[in-house]
Amino acid sequence: MTTKTLRRIAIFLIELLVEALLLGCFLGGLILVHREPLKAALGAIIALPVILALYGYYVSRVLAALAWLSKSKWPYFVLASTAFIAHASFMTFRMWPDITPQAKAEAVPFIIGGACIVFACSFAGDRLRASVG
Repeated sequence: MTTKTLRRIAIFLIELLVEALLLGCFLGGLILVHREPLKAALGAIIALPVILALYGYYVSRVLAALAWLSKSKWPYFVLASTAFIAHASFMTFRMWPDITPQAKAEAVPFIIGGACIVFACSFAGDRLRASVG
């Protein structure tokens, strides 16, 4: 592997790490428990990436990156955001009977806000990879 390829892989992994951290913070902010906000945020930061991984989100992100590398007609950040919306909607649908009414009220804002976070992270990662060459 060339150093250019290794840099692109490193940028992609950092992009996913930052995205997971921001999504966890966002979810923690949505489900903020008034007495213990730090525990809610930390729980979301830890739990959300695990849940997304169990539902196959990160596999689809890698597939979106590979589709983009194969000169897809769609920009990478659109593919990544679409993958997030699909997985978050499916995840919410599967968990719907078991989640609280408060969590149900936060499902749509999480999907919309999460898609914006994924869009921003993948857009920034795409621009950074383009600058690497």
